Amino acid sequence: MGTEFHYQTEPLDQWSTEVQILLLCGRCSLDDDQIQRVRACVEREIDWERLIYLARGHGLVSLLHKNLELACPNEVPRPYRERLSADAMKISARNVLLATELLGLLNLFEASGISVMPYKGPALAIQAYRDLRLRGFIDLDILIRRNDLDRVRDLIATLGYKPQIEITAAKQRAIFRSECDQVFTRSDGKIILEVHWAITPPFFSFALDADELFARNVRMDLLGKNVLALSPEDLLLILCVNGTKDIWRRLEISCCVAELLRDNPQLRWTEMLEEARRLGAERMLLLGLYLARDLFQASLPQVVTDRLDRLPKLQTMAQKVYRLMFDNPEQQPTLFELTMFRLHCRERLRDRLNYCIRRILTPTY
Repeated sequence: MGTEFHYQTEPLDQWSTEVQILLLCGRCSLDDDQIQRVRACVEREIDWERLIYLARGHGLVSLLHKNLELACPNEVPRPYRERLSADAMKISARNVLLATELLGLLNLFEASGISVMPYKGPALAIQAYRDLRLRGFIDLDILIRRNDLDRVRDLIATLGYKPQIEITAAKQRAIFRSECDQVFTRSDGKIILEVHWAITPPFFSFALDADELFARNVRMDLLGKNVLALSPEDLLLILCVNGTKDIWRRLEISCCVAELLRDNPQLRWTEMLEEARRLGAERMLLLGLYLARDLFQASLPQVVTDRLDRLPKLQTMAQKVYRLMFDNPEQQPTLFELTMFRLHCRERLRDRLNYCIRRILTPTY
């Protein structure tokens, strides 16, 4: 449909110079204006240790390195330039190693007739950044249909993967009522594989069924192999839900949202907003879009900006996120802060009640 897009350029002066550089460099490419703004920031007095610390904590080391090399390589003090380069090279090498392992797993599942979708990890790097090297990840995630779990478990056992927690048949039934994944470790201890049959645990009341995700799948290229992937609309909604679940502590999640928006101007906004409302996740989606616009100047259609303007509560929630992101990133939120934030991000009373009841009554494993 014909859609008018809007974006805003928020003043960066409210943040420290280090945060300003991170926000400017937290994107896959820079235009001429952004390059000049990065150069202007680098001319000031910078705490390079702090900048690298923030980049590591927020998962933006590779983007920071890439864009500083583009904008002002000679202005970065040599020791810090070398550290960023070394970090980026390690991330790139690790990503290729993990993606190669994932490809072997996908070939195994394909030969056994099991549909498996790469999730997070390499898939998100490719879908959001269009470059496997630019987004760091430490483990592998796959999405399956719940009925395939036993077969998947048997198959990965042939490659040396063992569950981190041994589970009886009775506990397995209980886990389906309390968890959304099971974690496996390769026999050499070098690779962790998380097998997901849902996006969030049941207590989070986000009932997006895996069958629906498989039905709406798209295809993407992974090291030359054509594999299943989440549709852009599903991926955007899931990123916003997972970001909210973790209080958007890591800036790279907002960066991924912004990059998805830039790379997918033809998103089916009406259907996506309707799906979010059906799932009780509209406020979580809108908060993620608000952050992407506010932090990374992502363009949004009129139908979304109208909704953002009608929800002033989003600004209050965003300010809480920013305090955790930038003011005191070392401090972990308390259980009370985490719970209240999650509850405030749900628009339906029944979801808030379900969250509280299930959190109290559901065992963990």
